[in-house]
Amino acid sequence: MAELDWKPDKSSSTPLYIQIKEYIKEKIETIEPMFTHRLGSRTEACH
Repeated sequence: MAELDWKPDKSSSTPLYIQIKEYIKEKIETIEPMFTHRLGSRTEACH
């Protein structure tokens, strides 16, 4: 199982659910560019 690289900020006035939401949003935004590039054609992949 993967470990989280995040811990809640107990001293923050931001509610825990908002902290979690922001963490997840940031992770999604940093992963997205990996999936937005176009793949080559099947012909290109075979050569």
